[in-house]
Amino acid sequence: MYGSNGGKVDLNMYNAAVKGIIIGIVGGLLVANIGNIKALISNASEATEVLADIDDMENIRLDVVYQGAEQLSESEEDMLSIMVKQAVLYGLAEKYGEDYNSDMTLNEARHAFVLSLPDIEGWAKEAAEEFGVETSAEAFFTVKHMDEEELNGVVYAAGDYETLEIRLY
Repeated sequence: MYGSNGGKVDLNMYNAAVKGIIIGIVGGLLVANIGNIKALISNASEATEVLADIDDMENIRLDVVYQGAEQLSESEEDMLSIMVKQAVLYGLAEKYGEDYNSDMTLNEARHAFVLSLPDIEGWAKEAAEEFGVETSAEAFFTVKHMDEEELNGVVYAAGDYETLEIRLY
């Protein structure tokens, strides 16, 4: 795999970076918790996260699906997924401001995300390219079945969830 500067990517550096990211997430450094909506990144082995979580437990999940031509190992796919999720979360915070979601309802959050779909696709593509994978990105809303999962101390029951899916191909 090659980095954006054309040089060979050191996977040990990426592994260390991912561990640092996960520690930062657990420590609350990456959690965007402003008012009612929380952006939570799951552990690296899971490809889901909660993008919006409203007080009444309605939520929007985020799922990154890699279908690119380049063969990636499971750990590389996990790292790519985390990088894309981070890019999307940072992009949304940058676009709407740090406290953009302090009073949003689920419908208002969904509306903001729908308006941001072209940006989300751009952030995802850019993150994949920084990782060293040439890809296209498509972002859309769907409903997906998710297994029971605990993210940052909150248990989300198994069930069908509204999901913002980012497909890389």
